[in-house]
Amino acid sequence: SGEPPNRHDIPYAPGDRLWVREAWQALYEFDHLKPSDISAGSDVLYNADRPDTPWDSRKRPSIFMPRWASRLTLTVTNVRVQRVREIGEEDAMAEGMFYERGGGQNRIVEGWYNGVKGRSFARSHPSQSFRDLWNSLNAKRGFGWDANPWVVAITFKTHRCNIDQMGKTL
Repeated sequence: SGEPPNRHDIPYAPGDRLWVREAWQALYEFDHLKPSDISAGSDVLYNADRPDTPWDSRKRPSIFMPRWASRLTLTVTNVRVQRVREIGEEDAMAEGMFYERGGGQNRIVEGWYNGVKGRSFARSHPSQSFRDLWNSLNAKRGFGWDANPWVVAITFKTHRCNIDQMGKTL
């Protein structure tokens, strides 16, 4: 599908740092405030930590997380341009494909799954499960597996700290 992206069109490069936004909640007393008006350092509950027992306060989507509340920083280690069908088994696992044994009624007993609720595909290889997930998300838009579009694959290291609290190098 066309030419690969130009290097100048790729927004990230090795060494870049990115702060991660998550779904979150502040204390009830801050429900009336915009996220930008909540004081830096205020208590925050990250919904990923306790999805079944949230505070009795306003749930806020990741897009509205202030930078000071971020607890994860990504350092870009590699950026490469490739066709989507070049994904390997290890890359597919890094994208979230996992192996599962067991299951229940009307389920394959063993296989690779993508772990996305409502879109789980059991296959004999992680790349096959990734292909099914890719098609479920992109085929209707004309970017299915068979079209083999160019993609930018970004590899990163995760640091469990706020981007502004990291030292110059890690």
